[in-house]
Amino acid sequence: MAEKDTGRAKKAAKPANTNTSSEMAPSVPAHSVAGQRKGAPALNAVKILEAERDALKAELEVAKARIEALEAANSHVVNRLAWTIDSLQALKDGVKT
Repeated sequence: MAEKDTGRAKKAAKPANTNTSSEMAPSVPAHSVAGQRKGAPALNAVKILEAERDALKAELEVAKARIEALEAANSHVVNRLAWTIDSLQALKDGVKT
């Protein structure tokens, strides 16, 4: 009967022979090239996240500058409207007299 493929990685079976003779390949030290390749995806992910963080910081600075410019423009408009209202009020009061 055929086994159903669930798409999950299967665990490798442990070898029955636990011989530690010189015929067996030595384990790879953590500082070797193979060890570096194993950590490379994590290092790459960190670099990607750092680049994204830097881009977001730059975007935030642009947004802050835009907000500051909009607030200045808003303040200018409010001041002009207040001046216009005062001028109209003065004209109205001057006409009554």
